[in-house]
Amino acid sequence: MLKKFKFKGINKETNYFEGWYLKLISKNNKAKAFIFGVSLNEKDPHSFIQVVDSNGSKYFRFSVDDFFYNENLIFINNNILHPELLKIDIP
Repeated sequence: MLKKFKFKGINKETNYFEGWYLKLISKNNKAKAFIFGVSLNEKDPHSFIQVVDSNGSKYFRFSVDDFFYNENLIFINNNILHPELLKIDIP
């Protein structure tokens, strides 16, 4: 069964963090994880995508306004995370 993505911070404005991830494993057993997150705080509110694999991790930062949640879909800019869909548009 696939994990559902729910955003629990709908009424939160500050001091809140939430993240979701999807881990993919290739046929030759190489793993890559895509973490979508939103950090709501006074000093540095932002959304992000972190990509983690055996070579390390990369952190892609976006405006908090680029984050959107709708019916089990997480959107950050042109990127989409869903239990059955991953669309990545990062440099």
